[in-house]
Amino acid sequence: MQAEWLNNWLLGHIGSDYPRRHFILAVSGGLDSVALCHSFSALLPATALTIAHFDHRMRDAAKGERQFVRMLAHQMNIGFVEGQRQGSVVSENALREERWAFLQEVRRALGAHFVVTGHHANDQLETQLMRMIRGTGLTGIRAMQPRSGCVLRPFLCFPKSELQELALNNGWGFREDFSNTDDRFFRNRVRKELIPPLEKLSESFGGKGAFYQRLQGTWAELAWAAQFVDESQRKLFATHCVVTPYWIRSKVSDYLALPFPERALLLRAVREKLDSVPLNRDELARLDREISEGTREFWLSEKLRVIQSCGQVYFQNALQREAPLPLFEKQDNDTVSTQLGFRAKSLKEGEFLWRTFQAGDRVGSKKLKEVFLERGVPQPERSLLPVLTRAGSQEVVWFPRLDQVGPTKVELSFPFSHLAH
Repeated sequence: MQAEWLNNWLLGHIGSDYPRRHFILAVSGGLDSVALCHSFSALLPATALTIAHFDHRMRDAAKGERQFVRMLAHQMNIGFVEGQRQGSVVSENALREERWAFLQEVRRALGAHFVVTGHHANDQLETQLMRMIRGTGLTGIRAMQPRSGCVLRPFLCFPKSELQELALNNGWGFREDFSNTDDRFFRNRVRKELIPPLEKLSESFGGKGAFYQRLQGTWAELAWAAQFVDESQRKLFATHCVVTPYWIRSKVSDYLALPFPERALLLRAVREKLDSVPLNRDELARLDREISEGTREFWLSEKLRVIQSCGQVYFQNALQREAPLPLFEKQDNDTVSTQLGFRAKSLKEGEFLWRTFQAGDRVGSKKLKEVFLERGVPQPERSLLPVLTRAGSQEVVWFPRLDQVGPTKVELSFPFSHLAH
């Protein structure tokens, strides 16, 4: 890989200050990662690079690969870090997760800025085909991106054949990873059974090189479309959702007024915010149906709870359900609750108490719960409401509502829905 090309790529994806950044090169010893090492070492000083090697402990050849990568790092005078699999599960997902966890830990430990991998166009096509077979949407079909946060993939625009030619022309040695022929792994079956026929068919349309070149344009358009969808999703979430440590809330009437594609984006944004897990089509259909039908409470999974109350819909994950209730404490002459953004002048010691609502609280002869229903205070918000009671009793002197002035100046920034009318 010519230094000029890589320089232009880094300028476009990082900026002119890239020479001041530190890069972790993920190196297995195979063709693509060895090409990665030589390309970066031709452009940047060794002090800007670290080679990281992860041993999956899957093959007898792993020791030789580790020694090969260590020697490569030594020859280039580049720092070397190694790790190995700790788990016992042998699956593509488990191996990938452990490898990525190792690479990100190395990046954090060294204060580096980026992790760089040698994924190429063949890897990209394999990933797309795998996701299409398993089922995916626009976000999944766009597959890997040249830059995803702190992860860089500069070779996605090159088919493997070009990297092979580059290595041959420059005399770069590398190790063959024979696990790439192991049919236990889905990717390997896709690589052996689907890629060759596609490349063969491409001979009628300009050949393999032209085929991968055309794919670059397809991938770029998919990325643009996905970026547009992502931005639309972010805007919908910011407009229609309120986020607290206890739940995410949206107004049901506003949700139902949206066309279905926008409702779908909004629900996906909520799910990703709560669980960092994509929403599949079946879950999406169920969520939309239950909200539309006014189902009071249901569970989308063991972790995700949905509640509808007083025209609002609430989404909760496990951490939010278990979040401790707001606490009140004295600060100088004030009573404060940081969770609620609450501050009020303390009243006469021993006569009054600030706390949150409890079952059995009353306002005069009426249960406070009945008052909540009359005033449209949704069920998930009631246990969070600050109330002023007479000490030692459940007689509520004051709780926040729009039409009543408190017994003392009260500051309250928590986004209670009945105060936003």
